Amino acid sequence: MGLFLVCCSLLLAACKRPDESLGEGIQPEGDKLFVAVTDSFQLETTTERVDSLRTDLFANILVGNYVDEDFGAVKCRGVMQFAPDASADTLPETFEVFAVDLKLAYQPEAYGNNAPMYFQVQRLTQSIYLDSAYYTNDLPSRDTENLILSGRETQVTRSEYASALSSGSTEYLSLPLKPTFGQFLLASDTALTDFDAFSEYFNGLVLSSTTMDGRVVSFATINSFITVYYRYQGDNRMNIGSYTFKYTSSCEAYSVIEHQRYGSPLQSLTTLTPLLNNESAYLQGGGGTRVRVNLEDALWMRELPDVIINKAELVVPFDAETKFAALDSVNVVYEKTDGQFALTADYGRNAGGNFRKAEGYYRFNITTHIQSLLAGEVTATDLLMVATPRVAGLYNTLGTRRTLLRGPAFNNDRTLNTRLVITYSY
Repeated sequence: MGLFLVCCSLLLAACKRPDESLGEGIQPEGDKLFVAVTDSFQLETTTERVDSLRTDLFANILVGNYVDEDFGAVKCRGVMQFAPDASADTLPETFEVFAVDLKLAYQPEAYGNNAPMYFQVQRLTQSIYLDSAYYTNDLPSRDTENLILSGRETQVTRSEYASALSSGSTEYLSLPLKPTFGQFLLASDTALTDFDAFSEYFNGLVLSSTTMDGRVVSFATINSFITVYYRYQGDNRMNIGSYTFKYTSSCEAYSVIEHQRYGSPLQSLTTLTPLLNNESAYLQGGGGTRVRVNLEDALWMRELPDVIINKAELVVPFDAETKFAALDSVNVVYEKTDGQFALTADYGRNAGGNFRKAEGYYRFNITTHIQSLLAGEVTATDLLMVATPRVAGLYNTLGTRRTLLRGPAFNNDRTLNTRLVITYSY
């Protein structure tokens, strides 16, 4: 039996075809495919201004400012409503407010210099509504008085201590407000029983900072609130009470973001005057900028007979040496119809641009999109890179991060530039 197995093994070994010839003879000679890789496409990158971004759809507001030599200054204000507590005990007939505490819940995202910041809290003097849309350029009217107690305006922010987990402890920026403001909040018993009446009586707050070269801090709206502390006479002694106004699902909140580009390379950028710059391109969140990449040169591949795109990648290096961290999420879209943009069919392959912080590049798999472009199923030859920064590691959240991209003519070494790399068969 053992001799039989040995003989069978030798017979099989003698009949084995060499590995290098596997597959030969299966496909007819005339049908052989030629496989090639190229990154020699002539691309163009253009920086465009984003006019405005709707900001009332996010679960956070942005407060603060930072100055970037490449992008200019960014100024952020947060606008928030608060709701009365329908379950609160009836207020005593007479009371005296002695303290008011505004607590803003940090999210673990801050962008800029960690310097002490001088804060302002002002009363909103116009009504805002939950069923309305609010954008980065909707600067509301507000009272000139700073409601923060004199001498307590400057605070050191602590975003780094905030937990990204909902189960973690909440870290707050605590701003002591003037007792007269608390007296105003509690003055109308009628308004405290109905949100609509209260929102007309007290429109909300506008939160900002006058420290220019500081940082932009992100606050979670749902965990922020105002507590009013008061004392009153009862049972022959002085008693202490409190009333809390919370941000609820009935409240509106949004961020105002101003991009002041004076003195930066983007100074001349307007809606009508995009910047064609193939050496560098400027991408910024928060209604800042987007980058258009022209792929028209790839259309020459239509001349190849029966071309098949095996893989197409748009590789975009960025400058990782700046003092500001790069965008951690970028997506590419195309104009599907006039004024209507859509994600590419390959979105699931490159969510966030496959961000590589250490290597310093974004990499977008656009294989299906390029194949559709060559087949005439997609007519737009441009892709738009749009900023989608993450906050607390989550997508679809508001932020003001930015990235200085290296364009297709950044360096004589093509591997350091924005390029389209296609592996194809024909």
